[in-house]
Amino acid sequence: MVAAIFFWLQRLATKGKDYGTVSGKPKSVKLNANRAVTTSLFVFTSLVVLLPVLTVLSVFMQSIATTWGADLLPRGFTLEHYQTIFTRSTDNIMNSIILAGGALVISVIVATLVSYFVVRQNATKLDFIASIPLVVPGIALGIAFIQTFNTAPLQLTGTAFILIVAYAIRRMPYMIRSTMGSMMAIRSDIEEAQ
Repeated sequence: MVAAIFFWLQRLATKGKDYGTVSGKPKSVKLNANRAVTTSLFVFTSLVVLLPVLTVLSVFMQSIATTWGADLLPRGFTLEHYQTIFTRSTDNIMNSIILAGGALVISVIVATLVSYFVVRQNATKLDFIASIPLVVPGIALGIAFIQTFNTAPLQLTGTAFILIVAYAIRRMPYMIRSTMGSMMAIRSDIEEAQ
């Protein structure tokens, strides 16, 4: 419900408006000399950057830790986990790359087409239908895939293809939003110019 409400609010805010990017070089750039503004922006930007960096650092620390209990830091360090990954798990890594790559190709093609129709042809119903994977919980979507593709003639359960399609559909709304932003930045009169 929250995703559906924000989707509706976004459509309401952008309805009937045309956004475009006009490029060109400015004659001069005037920097903000207000110290309070620059300091507060620096602190905010540092926090925004620091939180993801700490998360990645935490994952890295866990990957090289032997054991990590109640202490602040791990009790020991090892690189055996990485050796195991690159000696015994190469098939798993290749499967992940193939499945993610297939989902990426499908997502890019479909998202570009959907974004074009939504932005240029004002296909709001198509935009809503493409955003349904945001509203439907992932577990419900997975059960729906199993029910739909578990019998002939579309018996795809247990194949790599159904995983690629499921990944693509689940992440499609994010790709569509990203390509819609880029599509909105290109003015329609620039597109029509020859």
